[in-house]
Amino acid sequence: MGKRKSKSLVRQGSQRSYIKEEVAVKLGIPVAGEEELSHALFGGVTVQSKQQREEEVIANFEENIHVNEQGRYEVCLPWKAGHDDLLSNQELSIRRLESTTKKLITCGKFHNYNEILAEWEQAGIIEEVPEAERDTERAHYLPHRAVTKEASLTTKLRPVYDASAKDKKVNH
Repeated sequence: MGKRKSKSLVRQGSQRSYIKEEVAVKLGIPVAGEEELSHALFGGVTVQSKQQREEEVIANFEENIHVNEQGRYEVCLPWKAGHDDLLSNQELSIRRLESTTKKLITCGKFHNYNEILAEWEQAGIIEEVPEAERDTERAHYLPHRAVTKEASLTTKLRPVYDASAKDKKVNH
């Protein structure tokens, strides 16, 4: 086996050099520790280790889990502290809904898709947001689209929600 060469930049003082664990393993270098790195300009950032974040998420989960009237477990989604508020994506969601509706009508599957959504609402999987809780400034929607698999024995048509949809018209 040939010799492996690696280059690294090491500075004296408070500077440190970091490599990924997988690289250390390939090079046969023992892993000295794990740190989360963060870069911030003009201010500063509190940096947590991966273990601290996981412990916070688990504590949040345990504090918020409960059984609802139907005997189902419910828990709040974990929210990253200090994260900017989500921008309203109402326009994006309406455009997606209009596009999905047009495609479903064209291929004759609108009625089936609508029935699936009604079943999900009846089962408590999805729900309409009450009028009193609708705030167009702070609302964030989950756009959805139809996925068709004719070869499937159980689910030929299903809605798929796109939580990572980004509006190309808005700067993120």
